Amino acid sequence: SLCSAIAAPIGAACCDADALALAQHGCLHLLPTGCGAVDGGRPLAATLPVAQVPSTSYLRRIAAANFPYLFEDIALLTGPELGEDSAVAQTADEIGSALSDPGIPFRFLDQPRKLKPGTVLIAAGHGRPSQILMRKRGGAAWMPAEEFAAAVGRPALVVLAVCRSGTADVAPDDEPLGLVWPLLAGGCHSVVSSLWDVVAPAAAAFAGTLIGQVFAGRSIGEAFADATGKQACDPRFSSFRDRCGFVLYGDWRPSLSPR
Repeated sequence: SLCSAIAAPIGAACCDADALALAQHGCLHLLPTGCGAVDGGRPLAATLPVAQVPSTSYLRRIAAANFPYLFEDIALLTGPELGEDSAVAQTADEIGSALSDPGIPFRFLDQPRKLKPGTVLIAAGHGRPSQILMRKRGGAAWMPAEEFAAAVGRPALVVLAVCRSGTADVAPDDEPLGLVWPLLAGGCHSVVSSLWDVVAPAAAAFAGTLIGQVFAGRSIGEAFADATGKQACDPRFSSFRDRCGFVLYGDWRPSLSPR
């Protein structure tokens, strides 16, 4: 309701803008910009690139970045399942199908490892605020956010999918906690996640559209807007939770030029 109330005036103020960067505070970090009808009923985040940034000082870091990046490959990192739950495997299979274009370089990883700066990383794993479940030392372990960020290096784009791997808590000083912010602080330029649990088909469909548009030459922000709009119109995802919770964090401008 809050997002719906503010979407229209924000959309009107941004009618001539190239993008909307939100340096939010406290619980507003959890505001779903994927909802709220503007411009003929479309979600705010489908009308132009909308990105959350940790602070206004982070905008200066974005302004100093150099583009374009060379597009190396796509890596799908899958964690272990919890009990009989097959959400990770299902999402991995569906993302693999969505990215089955033979022109897209694509590989599977079963544990975190350092990736080249031009890599797009899709992490499909069970998560909880500030931790993600990964294979480690022959078993499974909950990896703290900072350890996970250090393990994967500096991919150009990270997409967090399945379970609560993209969710965040808000600290007593009203700043967000979770997997997203250590990734940005560690050098990743853009992170896409969800504000809540998203079912495997919805997470896979969004990731597939997003990565397909990035590979087609769209900027990350434009690809995110395209994926948001397509998800909102897909009759399979009529539930609010399957189409409204996706958020783009960090830099919306990079275009990952294929080699």
